[in-house]
Amino acid sequence: INPVTLVSNESVTDDICILTFDRKLEIEAGQFVFLWIPGLGEKPFSALVDDPFKLAVINLGVFTEECMKLEPGTEAYVRGPHGNPVNPPKDSKIIAVAGGTGLAAVYQLARDFGNTEVFFGARSAERLYFVDEAAEVSNLHVATDDGSRGHPGVITELLKEYLEKLSAEEL
Repeated sequence: INPVTLVSNESVTDDICILTFDRKLEIEAGQFVFLWIPGLGEKPFSALVDDPFKLAVINLGVFTEECMKLEPGTEAYVRGPHGNPVNPPKDSKIIAVAGGTGLAAVYQLARDFGNTEVFFGARSAERLYFVDEAAEVSNLHVATDDGSRGHPGVITELLKEYLEKLSAEEL
């Protein structure tokens, strides 16, 4: 178990926040950790970034609702990493699809391996986060259900359009 201290709690919307902690965490793309906050409980998360360690949190229950309110200086503990790191073949083309807090599972993949198409969808533009950072490490495709940014509609529609344009060799 690794102790961590919250440095910032950045609100994206009223039900999404990004928690930034005070140190690097040894975690690779494809792995996850358990965040334990004494007196509150423990939940699994994919790390958004390893250095400094960041989590994207969406309010889906008691634990995550309390995460929305955490103040800098809050002490927490991280157990893990768990799971298997991804290991794509050398020089492979990676296509990753994410919605909501799912970007946390794919950002590090794009950053660490390159040659990645990231498809990121949300209900509206205000619910998109970390898009500038994702665009720096991938070819980013964005869709919003309400059409406020990127493709108007769900991300799988945009993915389908992209896949239909690929040649047989690229598939």
